[in-house]
Amino acid sequence: MSNHNLTRINALLQPAGVVSVGKVHWFERIDSTNNWLLQQQHCHGKVCVAELQTAGRGSHGRSWQAWPASSVLLSIGWRLGAAAAAGLSLVSGLAVVASLRRVGVDAVALKWPNDLLVSELGSGAGLELGLGAKHGGKKLGGVLTELKGAHAVVGIGINVRLPPACRLAPTWVDLKTLGYEVDRDLLAAALIICHCHYLRRFCAGGFAQFVDEWNQLNAYQGQRVSVELPGESVDGIVQGVDHQGALLIQQHGGRRRIFSGQVRRLGSQKTP
Repeated sequence: MSNHNLTRINALLQPAGVVSVGKVHWFERIDSTNNWLLQQQHCHGKVCVAELQTAGRGSHGRSWQAWPASSVLLSIGWRLGAAAAAGLSLVSGLAVVASLRRVGVDAVALKWPNDLLVSELGSGAGLELGLGAKHGGKKLGGVLTELKGAHAVVGIGINVRLPPACRLAPTWVDLKTLGYEVDRDLLAAALIICHCHYLRRFCAGGFAQFVDEWNQLNAYQGQRVSVELPGESVDGIVQGVDHQGALLIQQHGGRRRIFSGQVRRLGSQKTP
């Protein structure tokens, strides 16, 4: 798979008129696209795209592994101003789903707060491929949001075409395995355009306007999960997210709001 074409990506952005036109920076090798943007004095609308990250980060301090030119790895900086950051990673997940749909991929669900999973139900091409039986619940990518003063940096990683040995991993999946031949430049441009649109709306009206949209894509809606918190675990039924992006867990004693934690599904069947 060839490297990104920066000139082409910028040309794809121009018709959309987004703030990132002319602000996309490409690296063949970098420690972290998020790190690079966090070091910039003015990062609003700037985008960092890389073929390989040597110190990529995932959620909860995990490393994010990728192989050269096998994924789309990019970060975008955004000025939040007075907007609260609550729900930012969830909005980024929505922007990623919208981006994938623009390039013909529609079999993706969201795992709170920042993972992209193959939908177990499947739709469109996903349904035809029988993704629910074979690849449902596998991780296609993820989002990492970080704050720097009044600015946010949103990092995205999506597996496009992993080396053959990596496609056998029990929890990962790539677009190639799912039957999608995706142009990485088109996907990178779609990610930038959709994030510009979603982040602008987020800063203007907060997360509340996105609650219904996110809940419709919730991979674990109505399912029994365990959420690992510092010093305890919370078991219950996922009831979606609220206006602040908190995960709602129904327990016998009532409803619990979770703002941060690692979610693990306890069963494969949804509750009535």
